Amino acid sequence: MSADPGVSGPSLTLVSAETEVISPDPDLPSANPEDEADLSDSDSSAAATNAEFDPVLEAINFHALKSIVLNTRLKRDGQLSLGISEKTDNLTCIIEEKPLFGSFNVVFVITFSDDVKWIARFPGYGVSSFGELEARRLLSDVQTKKLVRSSTSIPIPEVFAWDLNQDNPVGAPYHLEAFVEGRPLAERWTGEWLSDESKKMKILRKLAQLMSQLHSLHFDKIGSLVLGADGTSLKVDAAVEMDFSWDMMSEGEIWPTASLSGPFGSTKEYLLSMLDDPEELPEVQRYTRADIAILRQAIDSIPKALDAPQNFSLGHPDFNYQNIITDDEGEITGIIDWDGAETRPRALGFARYPSWITRDWDPAMYDYPKELPDPDNQSYQEDSPEQLISYRREYAAAMADENLPEEAYSPNDTRLSHLVEAISIAVSNTMCRPSILRVLLEYAFDKKMPFTQNEFHDAWLDHGAEAWLDQIREVFGRMWHEE
Repeated sequence: MSADPGVSGPSLTLVSAETEVISPDPDLPSANPEDEADLSDSDSSAAATNAEFDPVLEAINFHALKSIVLNTRLKRDGQLSLGISEKTDNLTCIIEEKPLFGSFNVVFVITFSDDVKWIARFPGYGVSSFGELEARRLLSDVQTKKLVRSSTSIPIPEVFAWDLNQDNPVGAPYHLEAFVEGRPLAERWTGEWLSDESKKMKILRKLAQLMSQLHSLHFDKIGSLVLGADGTSLKVDAAVEMDFSWDMMSEGEIWPTASLSGPFGSTKEYLLSMLDDPEELPEVQRYTRADIAILRQAIDSIPKALDAPQNFSLGHPDFNYQNIITDDEGEITGIIDWDGAETRPRALGFARYPSWITRDWDPAMYDYPKELPDPDNQSYQEDSPEQLISYRREYAAAMADENLPEEAYSPNDTRLSHLVEAISIAVSNTMCRPSILRVLLEYAFDKKMPFTQNEFHDAWLDHGAEAWLDQIREVFGRMWHEE
């Protein structure tokens, strides 16, 4: 198979979704009799604490799910040629009674009789707000994870089977994948376990080594990976974006709205597409118009070297420490939750900093106290600004040490990625935007701003901010340097 012109690097043959769908085997029992109580209790106990997941939990046919899980495992292990009685004697499974909840997914842990563990993952909107675009997004997620797994040694969970139809035998869209043993790095990073800075540096270096492997996959556009016309190769097409806006949430909408975006040929085109048209904003948001004027200057200042044409990459869509799973020795056992992975500029893709070491560039989310908390209660302690800078230096050095080809990577893709990330967050998150703009302005003006943000807002509304805007344009052009 040849790779699609839009994708270079290792190629991957993917079967269509239909061939990955596995129906319940009529000769396999839908559940072991001793497990029926656990299965019947699963949805009722979960719904009591996460009411928004009630529709999908009530739709799941756990007996069909169990049959499909066993059938998938037997097919994977090449045991389908065995007699039915021999199959059921050799392998059984139990679906844990209580599910695990994420923001938008519900997960059931499945334990086989040989102690192998899988998970069944269901989108929370898989019944009430699921359509063609949502199915397309989930299929792209599966295809992207398969590509990453086949092309790198990144410990991404293997996907075994999926069915993205609402009317499948299980009753809701799902996919089956490997369970990752360990604990999220978020639970270790600020506690006693990682009080030794050398352990943190070791993890950062290992992460850089893993993510750098994605440099070999090149893409000609920014968007989502979809199957090409031949049904096997991949190409970049419009991404399915899920609107998680605060405005939508405040209006009582529980699940996001899907829409198509792109594909895009440049970083600037991609970022500008997410900005509101200031002329269409209501009068009550007049200050937002002024912030958009500043943000446009920040986007326009992104150096061409960070926006290499037709040289985009994959990266983790939420490269944060809750998605890095580690064992007790500090080894990375898995990098999970690749939902919504897209091709991106390298500084927002494989080369970017992990987001927990750039928290100081998003003040609305950074809660470093003026006085350190009780050292015996470190569960919510933030890293200091000085620590974060040292972690960024370590990570950038680790990426540089990988000696990647010049055409695929520049050290500045990492060293300046926190600036691109901050601009990207300010573009997409109106709540974080004002404080991020303040940090960018203070950094660009070397903490000697000739005006306050409020003064700029007022001048902008009076059509008298052009001189200040010229100054902003000039200093933004000079801010792209190492910290």
